[in-house]
Amino acid sequence: MEVCEGEMVVLNANLDGFTNDNIRYDWEGHRLVQDTGSTVSAYPTVNDHVYTVTASTTGANPGCTLTGTINITVRPIPEVVTVTANRNTICEGGQVTFNASGDATAYIWYQNGVEIEGENQAQLTLNFNQIGTYALSAKAVSAFGCVSAEASEPAIVKVVLQPSVEITGDPMICHNNIVELFANINDTDDDLNYTYEWRMYNYSLGTGFDMSFFNTQFTFDNPNFLNSFVVAANISNDYNN
Repeated sequence: MEVCEGEMVVLNANLDGFTNDNIRYDWEGHRLVQDTGSTVSAYPTVNDHVYTVTASTTGANPGCTLTGTINITVRPIPEVVTVTANRNTICEGGQVTFNASGDATAYIWYQNGVEIEGENQAQLTLNFNQIGTYALSAKAVSAFGCVSAEASEPAIVKVVLQPSVEITGDPMICHNNIVELFANINDTDDDLNYTYEWRMYNYSLGTGFDMSFFNTQFTFDNPNFLNSFVVAANISNDYNN
């Protein structure tokens, strides 16, 4: 008999030619639920897995005894898995890769407590298309089919709305005048921090623009030239828009 540690086993004993009314069965071993009877239950462990039963005749022919022993193979339970995520805050439509610790033969993945069918590798990549908070956890499965407990602290991913940015400012200025531009973010989240990077024709105008307001003076060879400005909004250095 082979079981995973922590599983209950049912042990049966019988003597051919005798009815249980004329036999008494006494069991010895680790974590027996009951220690008498032809059928008993027990919880063996990796270190304590041998059970002995002594059958004694009663009634008209008392005093005869027989002893039997069973050695149960107990497989250890894998260690509890730790799950990590490469991102914890993303915009809707974003992707996150999760990694489970250990070297188990297979894994069982859960999202918000519901098993994810068809995923059994140590690494899992998911796309999140709806805003909300998601908890990812996993169990490890050994080569013998023994399953670990689920991690008590899952990896948490928050999916927020994809922000949109609108640039406002004077669309027409005189040559060599100062232009003032403002970036207005829509669909913001109060729990997140936003930074800004200003660009002109997709060329960065410099680093350190950690604000929604941009003020600078330009001198162009062609005063009538049309210039295009772009602002990129970053969420907590985790996801860009």
